[in-house]
Amino acid sequence: MKKTTNPLWELLGFAWHLGYLITVPLIGMSLLGKFLDTRSSSSPLFFISGIIGGILASSILVVRKTSTLIKHVSEEEEASKAKKKI
Repeated sequence: MKKTTNPLWELLGFAWHLGYLITVPLIGMSLLGKFLDTRSSSSPLFFISGIIGGILASSILVVRKTSTLIKHVSEEEEASKAKKKI
């Protein structure tokens, strides 16, 4: 039996998850870049590279999560259409 949840809570959970998918890689990569800059005395090089890498990683994660959500919603729509035909 499938558990029914409020769509508002599902959207809030999705938004919360997207926030983590964006901020964690961005902050992590920029801190790693800052650390590498202090170790190698190449001030903005690794920091900027870390920011760019964090943006790329966040973008990839958001696209993957969104495509999974779209696939899930389309499967549910197909299932509900099949139920209506019966």
